[in-house]
This record gives sequence, C-alpha cells and structure tokens, in this order.
Amino acid sequence: MADLRAGDYMQRIADYVARNLKRGYTIAQLENALMKQGHSRVAIKRAITIASEKMPKSEIPTEPLPETKVITEEEKAEGKASTTNAGLAYILGVISGIIVLLNAKKEDKFTRFHALQSIFFNILTGLIFLIIYAIVAAIVSFGGTSWGKWSPTFYLVYWGIFELWMLLNLISAIKGNKKKLPVIGHLSENLS
Repeated sequence: MADLRAGDYMQRIADYVARNLKRGYTIAQLENALMKQGHSRVAIKRAITIASEKMPKSEIPTEPLPETKVITEEEKAEGKASTTNAGLAYILGVISGIIVLLNAKKEDKFTRFHALQSIFFNILTGLIFLIIYAIVAAIVSFGGTSWGKWSPTFYLVYWGIFELWMLLNLISAIKGNKKKLPVIGHLSENLS
C-alpha cells in the first residue's frame, strides 16, 4: 500500500514536471519550484527522469522563462498594511494625511502618495471653499437676500461632494489603486 502511494506521489510530480516543461519552464526552474514546495531532491530527480523519458528531447526547453516572483506571507502582510494606511490617510483629511505620512516608510511610495494627495487635496479644497463662500456670501448680500437661507444648502452641497470624493479615494486606496488627481496627483507622486 505504501509503495502504491509513493508511486502515485512520484507520478503526480512527474506529471507536474511534464506539464510545465511543455509550458516552457526549464528543468532548473522546475527543480527550484519543487524544492520551494518542500519536495526532496531525490523525489524531484526521479520525477524529472520519469517525465524526461516520456518526452522527446526537442520538447525540453533549455532557455529559461522569465522568473516569476513568489510573494511571501510577509510581503502580503506589508501590502495589506500599505493599502490600509493609504486608505486611512483620507479619513480625517489633513490630520490623518500628516499622521500617515509621518509613519510611512520611505520605501512605501504607495502610502506616501495617498497621504500627500490627501493633504494637498484637503488644503486646496479648504481654500476653494473659503473663496466660493466669500463670493456667494457677497452676491447674496448684495442681492438683498439673507445669506442665512443659502448657507446650509451651500454647506450640504460642498461637503457632500467633498465627502463623496474622500470615500471614493479611500476605497480606491484600500483596493490598491493609485488614482491621481490632475495636478495634485502628479505633485504627490513626485514628492512621495
């Protein structure tokens, strides 16, 4: 019974080798991949021999395919932390942007980009808000209408648009996307 399972195991590895040789991977690349998966050198050599005997020599590639990077659990965790931090940069505007920027690693361009974009966007929209507010207040006052009637509507429209943009960028950052605003995005990217 143990020999049957060992034979099945060896055949599965040999089938894996044969399939991937046909896809263009070299024997060296397959040996490395199988070693990383935890197979023994003896089992790998035996499986390669079995697979190679069934294939014509012309079908066994000699030039390696480009190496694919294997992402470790630590790198996955760093990526999740990076996207989470980038999303957090949008929650409280300038304050959270500064906090995230100060805590971001210098190599973490993604988080730094989103933190800077959040800071710049919030400063710019604050200035635009003050300018528009002053203009609308002046127009309404000169028109003889009370600004008190228009002020709540102005706030609701402005902050509704502002919060919608912040929410969309927060979601985008958490998903790992890098949406750049026309001027602010390029500036943030250059400084990150």
